[in-house]
Amino acid sequence: MSALQFYIDSANFSTATTVYLDSLLTDVAPDGYYSLQGYYRRQVDGALTDVASCPIIDTVSVTAVGETTATFNGNFINNGGDVNAVRGFVYGTSPNPTIANSVITDTVRAQGAYSLNVTGLTSEVTYYVRAYATVFGETLYGDQLSFITPCSNCVPGTEITIGTQIWTGCNLKVGTFRNGVSIPQVTDANTWATTNGPAWCHYDFNPANEAAYGRLYNVYAIISTANIAPTGYHVPTDAEWTTLTATLGGGTWLELFGPDSWYQPLIGTKLKEAGNCHWFISGGDNSSGFRAVGAGQAATAGYFAGLQDSTVFGTTSIAPGSSNRWSYHLSGLYDTIERKWVSLNQGISVRLIKD
Repeated sequence: MSALQFYIDSANFSTATTVYLDSLLTDVAPDGYYSLQGYYRRQVDGALTDVASCPIIDTVSVTAVGETTATFNGNFINNGGDVNAVRGFVYGTSPNPTIANSVITDTVRAQGAYSLNVTGLTSEVTYYVRAYATVFGETLYGDQLSFITPCSNCVPGTEITIGTQIWTGCNLKVGTFRNGVSIPQVTDANTWATTNGPAWCHYDFNPANEAAYGRLYNVYAIISTANIAPTGYHVPTDAEWTTLTATLGGGTWLELFGPDSWYQPLIGTKLKEAGNCHWFISGGDNSSGFRAVGAGQAATAGYFAGLQDSTVFGTTSIAPGSSNRWSYHLSGLYDTIERKWVSLNQGISVRLIKD
């Protein structure tokens, strides 16, 4: 059977000049269509219909992300006239998933917004998702989105109660402020060193470090009035960290390196994760349940230090006589917790406390 051949002129396709489509639809098909420059024309039993706009599928968002679940949201804007078109989502752990990967299909064959729930995900894994639609036998994909399933301690309802306080169980990993505005991600040392506004990065700019250690946020992001904490939580103050250490048996803060640096013995051991899975030398006994890991920090000059050796937690409280903020430091070498200030463009970890 010979291939179909069509001549498309500018009267049919706007600014298109002489276009010759050879071997259209591979072979003669009972129903089909071809697309060109934002338009398409259907073939029905060998006859061409009027020109219309191409089918459009949009990946809108990923919401309600849990340890093993998530909700995908899409919009099938135009089915191109195919009332039997199929819509859904494809997802996987590698970028640009296709229908060869995991597929979840909507049972409703219609245009418009739609949402589907996915289960059976693995915690602490980065997933990639795209909306898809199959129109007249051809599969189209929307833009790609990515999301990270949290660790079990970060699932709502599994916070850690210490005394009168309720803390989140792992380091913060959000990419937006509470109002939905994105927090800029930095992926190179020069940009980090010269950024004078809210930003976050992965340790060593390596996304593989996020699952276990969370993200590092500069202090501009931590203290932003846009609020880095989701609804129901907030970044702790210096006073709230002092309450935590007192609850764990801490006494008077002892001066370490002058009035900007203080410490308490033994508290670090109670806060650090047991063992050395995430501590190079020694973890703690985690008797508090806080499960602090050695997340390291991003220095103001754009280099990194301390992965599996130390961690720094930020507060919103101003250190006396400066614009810097108080922070709390744990080390794999010592059983202490240190209280000292950090500068605004230093990258550190965040643990939230419940309102």
